[in-house]
Formats: sequence, C-alpha cells, structure tokens
Amino acid sequence: MQRRIDKRVTLLPTIFVIILLFTSIVPLPVKADDPTLVQVSPSNTTVSALQTFSLNINCIPSQPIKAFELKISFNPSLLQANSVTKGTIFSGHTTFFNNGTIDNSAGTIINVYNLIVGSGNISNPGTLVTISFTAKTFSGTSPIDLYDVGVTDELGYVSITVSDASVTVNGENQPPIFSSASPTNGSTGVSIGTTALTILIRDLEGDVFNWSITTSPNIGSNAGTTASNGTKSCSISGLSYSTTYHWYVVCKDVGSNHWRNASYWFTTVAESQGGNPPGGGGGTPGGGEPPFEPEQNLPPNVPVQPIGPTFIERGIWYEYTSYTYDLNGDQVRLRFDWGDGNFSDWSDLVDSNMTVSASHIWDNRSTFSVRVIAQDENGSNSSWSDPLTVTVSEETGGIPPVLDIIAPGNGSANQTILFDVSVSVGPDSEIISYSWDFGDGTTGTGKTPSHMYTKPGVYSVVLTVLDNTGKTNLKTFLITIGAGAKTTAQNQESPFSYLAIVLILGLCIGLFIYFRKKLLKIFSDRLVFYHERKIEHLSTKIADMGQRVEPKPVMKYYVSDNRKKLSKSIDTSIEEQVDHVLLSKIEEEIDRMQNHSSLYCFYFLFSRGWKRSFFIRRLHSWLTQGFKKRYDE
Repeated sequence: MQRRIDKRVTLLPTIFVIILLFTSIVPLPVKADDPTLVQVSPSNTTVSALQTFSLNINCIPSQPIKAFELKISFNPSLLQANSVTKGTIFSGHTTFFNNGTIDNSAGTIINVYNLIVGSGNISNPGTLVTISFTAKTFSGTSPIDLYDVGVTDELGYVSITVSDASVTVNGENQPPIFSSASPTNGSTGVSIGTTALTILIRDLEGDVFNWSITTSPNIGSNAGTTASNGTKSCSISGLSYSTTYHWYVVCKDVGSNHWRNASYWFTTVAESQGGNPPGGGGGTPGGGEPPFEPEQNLPPNVPVQPIGPTFIERGIWYEYTSYTYDLNGDQVRLRFDWGDGNFSDWSDLVDSNMTVSASHIWDNRSTFSVRVIAQDENGSNSSWSDPLTVTVSEETGGIPPVLDIIAPGNGSANQTILFDVSVSVGPDSEIISYSWDFGDGTTGTGKTPSHMYTKPGVYSVVLTVLDNTGKTNLKTFLITIGAGAKTTAQNQESPFSYLAIVLILGLCIGLFIYFRKKLLKIFSDRLVFYHERKIEHLSTKIADMGQRVEPKPVMKYYVSDNRKKLSKSIDTSIEEQVDHVLLSKIEEEIDRMQNHSSLYCFYFLFSRGWKRSFFIRRLHSWLTQGFKKRYDE
C-alpha cells in the first residue's frame, strides 16, 4: 500500500506540467489591472508672495513598473519653476534620470523621465519627482497640470489615471482697482442733463475700503466707508455747455492702508442756442487724502499680430482679428492701424484673451503693414503689435469663397481634434486650396484635417482658402485645450498577451525536456507496478490452468520397439498444447492492458518504439519461463 501511495504522489509534477501546457495553449480572458495613479501632491496649496515651495509627483502602482515620463504646465504669471529633482520611487536601483527642460515664459516643464537600468521593477508607492517653485507677487490660482504622462512595466505602457492640482498665491496686498468709469475718461459731447458719475471699485483680496468722489468745478461729491466691491456713484447737477469737468476718485484699502487714486475728465456738449445755465463753483479734492498721482497700472501685453488675409483685392472689405492679455485682469480694447493712414475706431471693452475683429477696404494697389494696439480700462496703452504685410491687387470681380468650419470649441491635450470645411463653397468659383495654421507652430492642408495639441492653452486656428479665380478668404477661431483626459489612451483592458503565451509555452517545453528522464522513469515505474499486479493475477490463472492440463499417466507397451517414441510423442503433444494456450493467454492479456490502460498509452506516447517491443518481449519471456518452471514441477 505504501508503494502505491508513493507512486501516486510522484504523478503530481506531471499533472502540473500538463495543466501548464493546457493553459498556455488555450488563452484565457484576463482582466486588466486597475489603473496606476499618478498625482500631484498636495492637490491644493496656498502660498504667499515670493514664497518658495515644493510639489511632489507621486505614483501608486497597481502592478510592477519600470519607467515613467511626464510634462507639467503652470501659470507663469503666478509661479516660477526653479528645479526638478529625482524622486525616491526607484531607490535601490540603478536609474537613468532626466530632470527635463524648464520654460518659465511658457509655463512648462517638459521631457522629465526616469527608468531602471537593467532588470528590476517596483510595486510600492513613491515619489517620481519633486518640483521647486517660487510664487510671484500677483494674487491668483495657478493650475498644475500633468500631460503626456506615461508609465511602463517590463513589456510596455500600463493603464494610468492622472490627478492634477492647483496653487493659490496670496500676493502682496494690492490696493483696489477702478474700472467702468462713466462718463468714460476723455469723453466729449456729454449731456448737461447727466445726473451721476459712476465707477466700479474692486479689491482683489476682498478687503473693505473707504472711498470718495469729488469734482472740479464742483458739481457734486460723495463718499463711503468700509465698503465692499461694487459700483460707486456720485450725484451731480448744474452742468454747463462746452465745459470740461474733472472728477477724482480716492480709495484706501482698510486692510493694508494702501491708497489708489485716479482722475477723469469729460467735456459737455456745445451750446446749440440760449445761454449757459448757472454753473457750480470751483473746488478741490477734500482734505486728508494723499496728493493725486497717475494710477500705478500695468499696461496690457502687446497684442498678437493681426490675423487675416495677406493677398487681397482693391475695393473689397476684409476682416482682421487680434487679442491680448492684461496682467491686472482689466478689460481691454483694440485699435487697428491699416497702414494706409487710416485707423479703426477703438473696439468695445472686452475681457482679456477675447478676440476683437475689425474690417477695412483699401482703395489703392500697394503693400501695407497692418498692426494693432491695446488699451486697458484705466487708459494704459500697450506697444504696437508686429505688423502683418498685406498686398492689395486689382479687383477681379466675383465673390470670395464662403467658409463654414465645423470643429469643437475645446478639447484636451493629446486628443485628436477633427476640422471639417467640406461644406464651404465658392459662390461663383471652385475652392482649390485649403491651408491651416493650428496656432501651435504646425500647419495642415485639406478639407478635413486632424491635429493633436500636446499641451494646454488657447490656440488661434487660421484657415486660408484659394479658389480657381485667384480669390482668397480667411477665417479664424479660438480653440481651448485642457490638460487632457485623466485616463489616458493606455487605460484600456488588455487581452491576454500573446507574448505571455509564447513565454509560458516555452517554459513548459523547457521544463519537460529538462525533466524528461525523470518523467519517463515515473511513468515506467508506475506502469511496471500496474502490470506486476496484473501478472500476479495472470500467474494464478496459469497455475489453475496447469493443473487442468496436468498430463495423465501414460500406459507404456513393450510389445514393440516404438514404446519410447510413443511415450515421447505423447509428452510433446501435451507440452505444445499447453504452450499454445499459455501464449494465447499472454497475448490476450497484453492486448487488453494496451486497450484499457490510459497510463500505458501515455507511456507509449512519450516512449520510443524499441522500448515498447522490448517490454513485450520481456513480459512474454518472463511469463513463459514462469509457466514452464511451474509445469516442470
């Protein structure tokens, strides 16, 4: 019994190898691991002006990882990046680390990566990189966005989820700011029936403030204390025709004791008939305030170069656009210089980064330089933009192509954006060329191009078309690109890897070859043990059969000389008969064992033919000799 148990135990490695072979040949569906998390920590940070602080980019792997790459974007008007240092996630391994390239004008850090050199990977959470920043003096909130993030294991990219962060800067306490003055500064033709002066006063930190409005000549005054953000007004009366009035706004931030003051003026409408009504007396600003000085205000940024067609026809209206950004958050307005001695009117006040358009018609054939200037709501002007060269030719008649662009107004970094202008037509011509400027330094052609932006931002997309009569038309629009989907394109459930199948199959084959002799010995021992029991049973049957065919006593007659021959022939015929029966039984038993023993068949599957024939010959010889020995006895 002990021997039988041992033999069964030795079959366990064989069964394990067979299971491995089966699972490697038949691929099973495997569900992908949960995404690996890459996050900025802390997710929300508040810092003071000029404070230096650090943010960590952490990783929580859901499977062993070997390398990573990433890029970061931030608001350069609020933060300055100082350095990128290697994290601790790959500690204990030899790594190849690159701390990337910092661009504080664009607000980006690119080409940051690290990988384990040689074999090895990690599964424990850790810090990928640590980034040092310094806050600037302005107040505001800067997003910290991760994009182009990739994490790999031994075979390739793994599924990831990205979590961004934000940093709030409490800049130096700024005095309140003024906007939306009415009447506007420098306005003329103001009605003498105007009854109030109004101005919007805002404190960026939300502090309360004291304010006052006075006029000269005196037509009214007003003041308030511990006021909050909002429109402040001053009632006026007694205005005269063709008179210039100055009005003064003084504001003190109660929290910081910072002052802000500004002066405005307007001129009333000229007298049409009749005399002037009685006017107010002179006056000066009330006491207790600091002397009036020009407002300390940052001018808007230089507007972008005008966007519009560059080869145009004389006598046709063409539209051009531009936009700018104001660091104080003031509203801005734009004015175009058409290069032919004419200027556009000031546009309406719009928010920063809002596109402003204006149209112009040129009467002469020549080359002109179109430029644009910006002014904020406090009257501060920017510098002139870079000029756009426009070439005016003779009018050829006809109507330029009509453009209709189908495209999303926003998207995500590393997302494919589709543009479609297939519905655009030339009313009396055929469009033969489509040229795209995607606003990030790349261009394209065709009716339905696609483009992928690699980092967040606001981009101005410009389409220029040309028809078969030589007419061109241009259309622009803005597209806003966010930091990207938090789950990248890698975040998909992966099917069972065919490479893994090959590796497992190769491993199983190698193990089988290496342990082939041991496996064959296991099968042989088991087979011999199995058939020894069968042989013992067969021997018992043979013994019974030997008794049934035991030769009977032979009568010996001596009447002739043939008695010995007769006796011998009788003995021989009995032996031949028994031997024939024995061989038949042996062959029958062997055939039965072959047909009904799965182990026997498996043994022959992994054995050579000579082993099989040798086994049969040995079994036949052993049974024959055993029977003869028993028969002789």
